[in-house]
Amino acid sequence: FLPIALFLSAVFLYLPPYKDFFIGDDYLQLRYIAPFLDNPLQGLQVFHPFWSEWYFRPLQNVWFLFCRITFGLNPFGYYYLQGLWHLLAASALLALAKRFTLSPRGATVAVAIFLIHSHHHDVVAWISSIATIMVTTFSLLAIAAYIRYLKQGQKRRWLLACAILTLLALLSHEEGILLAPILILVRLLFAPRDRLPRLEKVVAGVLISLTMVWGAIHFFRPNATIALTDQFSTQRFLALQPQRLAHFAVTVAGRWLLLSKTVLGSTILSTWLSVSLLLFAAAIAILAALLYYLSRGRRLVRLAVVWAILHIGFVYVALWQQKPELLAGRHLYSSWVFVSLMMGAAFTRFEGIATATVRRVAISLILVLLAINIALLGEDQRIWQEHARQVAAVEQQMKALIPNATADTRIFAHRFILQPSFTAAAAAVWYEEPGISGGSLAKLQASGSVDNHTYVLDTFNGHLYNAVPGLQSHAVSSILWQPDQATVSVTAASGDESGAYQPLQTVTDGHRRKLGIRVSPPSQGWLSVQYEIAPPAGTHLAVDLHGGEGASFRVRLRDDVGTEWIAYQYVVEKEEDGWLPVLIPLTADGAEGDNIATLVMLEVKGPSNSQLFWSLPLLVRD
Repeated sequence: FLPIALFLSAVFLYLPPYKDFFIGDDYLQLRYIAPFLDNPLQGLQVFHPFWSEWYFRPLQNVWFLFCRITFGLNPFGYYYLQGLWHLLAASALLALAKRFTLSPRGATVAVAIFLIHSHHHDVVAWISSIATIMVTTFSLLAIAAYIRYLKQGQKRRWLLACAILTLLALLSHEEGILLAPILILVRLLFAPRDRLPRLEKVVAGVLISLTMVWGAIHFFRPNATIALTDQFSTQRFLALQPQRLAHFAVTVAGRWLLLSKTVLGSTILSTWLSVSLLLFAAAIAILAALLYYLSRGRRLVRLAVVWAILHIGFVYVALWQQKPELLAGRHLYSSWVFVSLMMGAAFTRFEGIATATVRRVAISLILVLLAINIALLGEDQRIWQEHARQVAAVEQQMKALIPNATADTRIFAHRFILQPSFTAAAAAVWYEEPGISGGSLAKLQASGSVDNHTYVLDTFNGHLYNAVPGLQSHAVSSILWQPDQATVSVTAASGDESGAYQPLQTVTDGHRRKLGIRVSPPSQGWLSVQYEIAPPAGTHLAVDLHGGEGASFRVRLRDDVGTEWIAYQYVVEKEEDGWLPVLIPLTADGAEGDNIATLVMLEVKGPSNSQLFWSLPLLVRD
């Protein structure tokens, strides 16, 4: 009954309070599978290694497609089934623990420690981590099936089951490439002297070949988050430095011991990491514990030690070396299974020599550990709940700014409640319109001209703004970016070049925040920000200005034969409230229609140390 109680408790604990919301990467996953909703069979494309620049995890995409078809855009079903996946992983662990090595109480301890851990929050309670649970579950089941095959007269159906589960693990997550070496170790531990049958040789050859191919695919294919080829070319020697290895080992141990979850624990962990003597002492203690279990533990425990070392080593090479800031609970989930087995084995051995009173004390301490994890899990969920609330508020603000989004709508973001690159994916879910495109400013800069269905947004203090509203006022616009698409110079008539500019600043005017250029004019003369352009006939310059009393703004233009003219000039006589819009033709008065400006100079002068602003200039045609 105790395992059943633990399972039910886990379902209750991990079903998050934000069960009505998607989080972070969920939007991107939903965006990827959206084209297959009308014809799910087209979803077989996800098995092509270069189908996307995201991680190559085909079963994760299949799972999202299944849930999207089954539950629509109601996240509750996704979360509920993900919780059941966690229970399936725990069931496989319990089967291994009870059948092959641990006492019933030791097995229950192992399952309890695995089932309820606060670092599992962003695995079990985050839909986009489903691939981590999948690969762990399939790996555990594959190991169990292979052990059953070895222990039950080598019945072929268990070997076939192991092969299928190994293939599913490879298709789930890049960690699946670790399973083939583990199965080889299982053979050495459980049947070292048995002759290898022909069928098993064939299956082993196929699985090892697939693992090598899969590893090569993950290594060489493009990836938007982690580029392994770049990492290995620049950091392959740094990976073997003892200081880096020790730092990583102690960091992972600190995560598992929950030190990173409290102020006191974080202080202790930081001290360990910053003092070399303590760092190496802690790393040596961890290594000694692993060696002890490897030499003295039962077969499954030795298997667990090797798995944990392989898995943590994989995380070190594939993630920590390039982006250590991304290390999270989801990266430690699989190895924690086997750490739990080791702890269950320790309890089994302890149970055999301890008195009843001491055993009760030990069980009480384990219950206290579970209670601490539950409390920390609740705190994590409250933080994610607040994030979900903020995302929901931004969703409502976006719908107020853009009441009717269609498949032609493009939405980009300078800053966003999620990553700016996720902007269009989130909008596609919120408007239930998969055709919406967009993303980060870098993507917008690469896109060239845009139409009046394009929006550039910015988020500040929980408020969403239309940062370039001029785009909706014209049929076609080209944004003059700084400095990627402009030549910038600072000039002054007096020779004083102390003025400065700051491109892509968010300029505040009440709630009308815009992306623009912040300029500080020199003590004398004009500061000139120059753009080389090649506009077609009929193009106008659209720009807004904003400044205090005494500031002077002007726009000078020059054509390709060197003729210059002042197209606009304005002096702020008193403090202005708001942006002043300017629309300027790019031809001089009386000039021929094809005598069009090829250089735009936005210039300012004014009081020393003043802050003046131009919005992002646009070349527009209607």
